Amino acid sequence: MSFSIIRKFLGLYDTWNWQADLQGVDSLVPCILPHPSTPIRFTTREFVIQDQSGLARFIERVPKAKMQWVADPEPNDDPILYCPVIDFTTQLFVAVVSHDPNRFIELDIEGVEWVSGTMRVTCHYQPGPVQAKAISFGRYCAVILERRN
Repeated sequence: MSFSIIRKFLGLYDTWNWQADLQGVDSLVPCILPHPSTPIRFTTREFVIQDQSGLARFIERVPKAKMQWVADPEPNDDPILYCPVIDFTTQLFVAVVSHDPNRFIELDIEGVEWVSGTMRVTCHYQPGPVQAKAISFGRYCAVILERRN
């Protein structure tokens, strides 16, 4: 049985993971060959949020300013920062966060279904190029779903 996606959010997320991955920078240096077994290493984390306090904790880690290398960066215009109204008696908030210290991993939740008593979330991941960025920042994709009992 499929869940209907009511609304989708995409943006930056602070994973609080400050561990550098120097091997991941290999692709920027032509004389160093990247590690053959895992040229792109990233992690994911999933959230199923069922109440307002859980949503508030998730939103706390969405940056309030755009990631710019200037003294006064512009405010982040991510709509999730405006605390979307969710009726947790009839809806769920599901999010997936991707993180790589050297690149952004774009992601998209393509579908959510209930299979044998388990929620299955189908995501598409697209690694971006190695770039200068805050090590702890990753990307998130979140959806509001109708709750199934």
